[in-house]
Amino acid sequence: MAALSTRNQLAKQQRNTSVPATTTSSATPEASNSSNMLTPKMLSDSKIGAAIQSLRDDIKLDIDSARGELSAAVTSLQTSLASHNTRLKELEKAADYTGDCITELRATVSQLQGDVRELQAKCEDLEGRSRRNNLRLTGVGEGLENGQPTQFVSQLLKHLHLSEAPLLDRAHRSLRAKPKPGDPPRVFITRVHYTHMRDEILRKSSRAPLIYKGKMLHIYPDYTIAVMKKRAAFGDVKRKLRSIEGGK
Repeated sequence: MAALSTRNQLAKQQRNTSVPATTTSSATPEASNSSNMLTPKMLSDSKIGAAIQSLRDDIKLDIDSARGELSAAVTSLQTSLASHNTRLKELEKAADYTGDCITELRATVSQLQGDVRELQAKCEDLEGRSRRNNLRLTGVGEGLENGQPTQFVSQLLKHLHLSEAPLLDRAHRSLRAKPKPGDPPRVFITRVHYTHMRDEILRKSSRAPLIYKGKMLHIYPDYTIAVMKKRAAFGDVKRKLRSIEGGK
């Protein structure tokens, strides 16, 4: 009996130990199969990772391309800027040279203007001196001189009660077109040989007018245009003075 119970206990122990082993052996294939299968979440995470990697590669390519374009643009700008700097330096030099030339030219022009004014004054003085013995005779009809203006004017001036016919170097009409019938006659320009005779003619003509064939003639000094303009500026003053009683 004791031996039988001992065998039963050993058999029960073997069954108890064999059941877990069977369970373990039966669970091991299921665990291995579950580890080899991918769940939908795992598949989704894999696609997102691949998409991120692809996007990362595309962004890197875009950045590299933009960096290359930017580098080329910067290089072009640097070249253009260097060219502009060179041109600006050349323009500054040209502007400095032009400014110096303008300053020099202004000084030269100022000096030349002074020289011109001085020469004009000298020419005006010389012209006035060359006309000192000239007289202008107005009112003489056209053609009365009969081709001999010097002799005609000399005899005409004798009517001013001169002691003798004045000696004239020359006499001629003013240099302009012959007037039409009815227009005022041209002026006679006469050069008297002696200055004292010229002064006497002016003095006597101012006292008594010269009348020839019923027409009043007028005798004036032959001033230059510049002098005539200066004298004309005092025209109003002279008229007012002459209007005063006893004024000449």
